[in-house]
Amino acid sequence: MQKSSASYRMLMGVLIGAASVAVVVLFTDHLFLKSTFDSFEAGSYDLRFRYRSRVFKMHSLSDVVIVDIDQRSIYNLGRIHQWPRWYHAQVIDFVSSGGAKAIGFDMLFDPDRDRSADELLIESTRASGIAHHAISFSPADSLNWLPRMESEPEGFDVEPFVFRFDADVREHFLTLERFDNELVDLLNASRGTGFVNVEPDADGVVRRIRLFINFADRTYPSLGFEIALAWLGVDKGDVEVKPGERISFWAVGPGDTVETEYAIPIDDEGRVLVDYRGKFNTFRYVPYYDVYKKRLPAQIFKDKIVLVGSSLPALADLKSVPVQELFPGVEIQANLVHNILHRNFVRVAGRNLSLAILLGLSLLVGVVCLMERFRSLILSSLFLTACAAGYTLIAFKLFLGLSIPPVGISVEPGMTIPMVRPLVTMGLAFLMVVSYRYQTEERAKKQMKGYFAQYVDAKVVDEITKSPDKIRLGGEKREVSLLFADIRAFTTFSERLAPEEVARFLNKYLTLMTGVITHRGGMLDKYIGDAIVAVFGAPLPNYDHARDACLAAVEMIEKLEELRTSEESPWDRINIGVGINTGEATVGNMGSDYLFDYTAIGDNVNLASRLEGLNKFYGTQILVSETTRRAAGGAIEARDLDRIGVKGRVGSVRVFQVLASDEARERIAWSTPVFEGALDAYRRGEWDRAISEFEKALEIEGPGPCRLFVSRCRFLKEHPPEGEWDGCWKMDEK
Repeated sequence: MQKSSASYRMLMGVLIGAASVAVVVLFTDHLFLKSTFDSFEAGSYDLRFRYRSRVFKMHSLSDVVIVDIDQRSIYNLGRIHQWPRWYHAQVIDFVSSGGAKAIGFDMLFDPDRDRSADELLIESTRASGIAHHAISFSPADSLNWLPRMESEPEGFDVEPFVFRFDADVREHFLTLERFDNELVDLLNASRGTGFVNVEPDADGVVRRIRLFINFADRTYPSLGFEIALAWLGVDKGDVEVKPGERISFWAVGPGDTVETEYAIPIDDEGRVLVDYRGKFNTFRYVPYYDVYKKRLPAQIFKDKIVLVGSSLPALADLKSVPVQELFPGVEIQANLVHNILHRNFVRVAGRNLSLAILLGLSLLVGVVCLMERFRSLILSSLFLTACAAGYTLIAFKLFLGLSIPPVGISVEPGMTIPMVRPLVTMGLAFLMVVSYRYQTEERAKKQMKGYFAQYVDAKVVDEITKSPDKIRLGGEKREVSLLFADIRAFTTFSERLAPEEVARFLNKYLTLMTGVITHRGGMLDKYIGDAIVAVFGAPLPNYDHARDACLAAVEMIEKLEELRTSEESPWDRINIGVGINTGEATVGNMGSDYLFDYTAIGDNVNLASRLEGLNKFYGTQILVSETTRRAAGGAIEARDLDRIGVKGRVGSVRVFQVLASDEARERIAWSTPVFEGALDAYRRGEWDRAISEFEKALEIEGPGPCRLFVSRCRFLKEHPPEGEWDGCWKMDEK
C-alpha cells in the first residue's frame, strides 16, 4: 500500500481525528486547561442568549409583575433604609386586594427600633396569606466574630419552611453555617420563605441558581422555587430530587387542565440554569411609588405573582447575566419563577453526546482535508470554515428550537450543546493535517513566514505572504480611521516622579491601552513619548473601522477609570484625551532602504492629532470628526459639539463629543435639550441667549464644553466677528 493511496490518507485522517479528540479531552477535561475552556464555553453559552434576545424580541411577560423600587420611588419616598415598615404593609394590602396569587419580597428585613412598625408589616403579611419573604445564609467568619450557628434564631417556626430530604440527597447541596435573618416573627407570618443567595460563576456571570441550601441539618428552598411551588399548589413532601439529574413533582400548570409532571434539570449541586427570557424589563415593571400611592388599579395584579425588588444600581442588587451585564436580581427571581411555571428549562448535552460530537466532527475534518481534491490549503480552510460555521449554526438553532417536520425532527428550545471544544477539536485536527503536509507543500511558505515574522507585525506578515510586492516602499490610498491618545499634562506629572517610576507607569499604561486597541482590531502605529497612534482599517480591510476606533476609545477611558478606583497614586491624577478622524490616508511601508515601517500619512492623520489636542480646550475626553461620527453610526453615543476651522486645512470641521461613560451619558442626557438650544443660539449669533442657555447646561453637566462656550460667547459679544457669522470658530491653538 502506497502512502499516496486514498485508503492510506483515509486511515491517516481517522488517526488524526481520534488523536485530536484525545488531546482536547485530556487537556480540557482533566488537566490545567479545564477552567479556561469552561470559561470560553460559558461565553459561547452567553452568546446564544444574547443572540436570542436580539433576534426574538419577546413581549413583556405578564404572569410575573415586578414592583420596582426605582429612582422615582426613592425621589418621592426618600432613602429606602428610612422607609417606615407600613409602606411595605400598605403595598401588601393593596396587591392582595387585587387578587394576586403570590407576593415575594426580594429584600431582607431587620428588626425595626419601633416594634409597632414591625407589627404592621407582620400583620399585613399574615393577613394576605400569600406573602413570601426572603432569607439569607452566610458562612461562619471567626475573624469577624461570626461563629457557626447550631440552629435558627429562637422563635422561628422551622417546619413549614424546610424540606426533609435523606442525608444522601442533602450532602449534594451547599451547607452554610449562619442564618442571617433576625425578624423571625415576620418569617413565621409568611406564606413561605426562600433564600436569595445568588452565586455567580468564576467569571462573575449568574447563569445558574441553587434551588436548595442546607442549614442545621435542614434544607431550605430558594425564593423563586418556593413561590413557584406555592403557585402550583405543590407540597414540599411531594418534591423528589435526584442530584445531577432533576427535581420532579406533579402539578396543574398554567394552561393545563390535568396534572402534568414537572422535571427541572439540575446539576450535582442542585443548581438550575436560568433560561433568561430577555433583557431587563422583559417582565412588567411597575413603580413601587405608584403601588404605594394606589395610582394603579389593583386588578392589574389579579392572578399574578408579584415580586418586590429594585433595579437601582445604588442598592447593589444588579448582577451580570448572560443577556446583560447589569441586570436586577429581582428579575433573576422572576425568570426562575417563569421557567418553573412554564417548564422553560435549559438542557445541557450529556457527556456521551458531547464526546460523540467531538469524535464525529474531528473525523470529518481529518478524513476530508486529506483527500486529494482538498490538497489546496485554501480549499481545506474553506471546508473547515464551512464545518465550523455549520456546527455553530446548528448549536444556535438547537438553542432557539429546531423543527424539521418532513423528517420528524423536533427539538424544544433550550437545548445546549458544547461549542468551544468541538470547534477547537476541528481546528486541532486541521492543524494536524497541515502539519502532516508540512514536509512537502507548506515548507517553503512557512519558512518565508517565519523569516519575516522577526521584523514586522503578524498581521503585516499575513499580507506580505499573500502579496510579496508590498515589501517595496510606498503604499496605497485607503480609507482608515486614525486614533491619537495622549496623557494630559504628562510633562508636569512626570516631573514629580522618579525616572524608574515614570518608566514603570508608562509601561503599564501603554500595555493596557495597546491591548484595548488591538483587541478592537486596531494596528498600533507608534508611540510618541506618552502618546499613542493607532490605525483602524489597515493593513487588513475593516469596513467597521470607525466604529471599532470609537469603541476602543471608550474602552480606553473605561480601563483608565478602573485603574483610578483600583490602583493607588499616580493613577488617580491621570486623564487622557483621544482624537479620531476617518478619511483617506496613504498606508504602507514607509522609510528608507535601511529601515521602514508600516504606517499611515496624510492630512487626515494630522486632523486626528489636532482633535486629540482640542480635548484640553473643551474639557472633554474623546473628540471625533463628522466623517467618523457618520461612519460609526449607532454604535456610539455622541453629540454635536462645534464647527471649527483648523489651521492649515481648507474649510470647517464639525466636531462631535463621544460620551465615554454611563455617568457622562446620564448627566449629559439631562442637559441635551438645553445644550442644543444654546448651540443653536450660538450659531445664530444670539450671544445673550447662548450665554444664558450654556450657563444652564453648565449647572447640569458640570465643567466641560459649556464653560468654554460661555467664555467664547462673551468674547464674541464684546468683539463681534467680521462679516456674516457662520458658527465656525478659528482654532489656531494646538
